[in-house]
Amino acid sequence: MTRVQLRHLLPAALAAALMGAVCIAGVGAAQSGPDAAHGKDLFVASCASCHGAGLSGGEFGPPLAGSSFVSHWQGKPPGSVASFIASRMPPSAAGTVSAADAADLEAYILHSGSVAANAPAERAPPANPAAPAAEPPTPMPGPVTIRDPGLKPATAARMAPLAKLTPVTDAMLRRPSDADWLMWRRTYQTLGFSPLRQINKTNVKTLGQAWAWSLPASQNEITPLVHDGVMFVQSGDTVQALGAVKGDLLWQYVR
Repeated sequence: MTRVQLRHLLPAALAAALMGAVCIAGVGAAQSGPDAAHGKDLFVASCASCHGAGLSGGEFGPPLAGSSFVSHWQGKPPGSVASFIASRMPPSAAGTVSAADAADLEAYILHSGSVAANAPAERAPPANPAAPAAEPPTPMPGPVTIRDPGLKPATAARMAPLAKLTPVTDAMLRRPSDADWLMWRRTYQTLGFSPLRQINKTNVKTLGQAWAWSLPASQNEITPLVHDGVMFVQSGDTVQALGAVKGDLLWQYVR
């Protein structure tokens, strides 16, 4: 074989050897399990802007750690989080995350939060058969009548905003009052714009917190609705009506 022939054959042989190495590496990667480190890189690049860099939640996404997250996913079959990510995330482009990337994201989320989604619930310790019988419960006293002359007027005053609520009509939805927010993004045009003018560029710097309210734990992102001075919020299985001025609870329904 001449030197010229060898010069042409060596690069081809080297390329074939490299291709073989790449194929073998690819097979090894396909056979390995989820990669939490790769999942972290994916999360930082594509998920942290909504769910927070530390899985603690953000403006547009719920936390992916903590008691609420654990109670939702604990006991689910392995791969449930990955399946949810692959089919539902991101909301604006659902179904674009590959199954492998979803599995890596699941590995990072679960391990970072020290949560095993498929871990069984802890069982209560067995009762001690040698323990003595418990004392019978002390009988509760009969019903107590509270005579407070100021209770009824105070209750009536607190419920007054609900009594003044007017039915919401189709015409109101098409053209809501300036002080109302009757649907998500306020109108059918979804502009999310309020025509109120009390807050402007001159006085916005003087704004402060008027009140705060703790919502029941959930993974929902909600938009409060306001009508006739009453704010309606829904979180998890609870719907609440709050006085928009003072933030006091007027009514609630728990499913």
